[in-house]
Amino acid sequence: MVNVRAALQHVKAVAEQLPTLATLGFFHQAQVVEQLARDPQWLSELRRPGRRASASQQDTLENIRFNFLLGYAGAIGLIFVARGVRLLRERRRGMVG
Repeated sequence: MVNVRAALQHVKAVAEQLPTLATLGFFHQAQVVEQLARDPQWLSELRRPGRRASASQQDTLENIRFNFLLGYAGAIGLIFVARGVRLLRERRRGMVG
């Protein structure tokens, strides 16, 4: 049988490291953009007027945005459900007066 406590410790360790790794990724990407910004051709392409995404790229970006918002709303919903479950459990055990 799987040891739940050991699994939760691993999940907790990953959750604690995730913000640090995300910050490192953000700074690494900033360094990449800084290097690209030294290339005049890249800058001129970036500043070109009328630069728009294709229809398929716009659809993909819209899907990403929608799925992110859906996931965010779902996470907030799960927080409220967890709080409600905790409140009910504490009331049944007589911990909340």
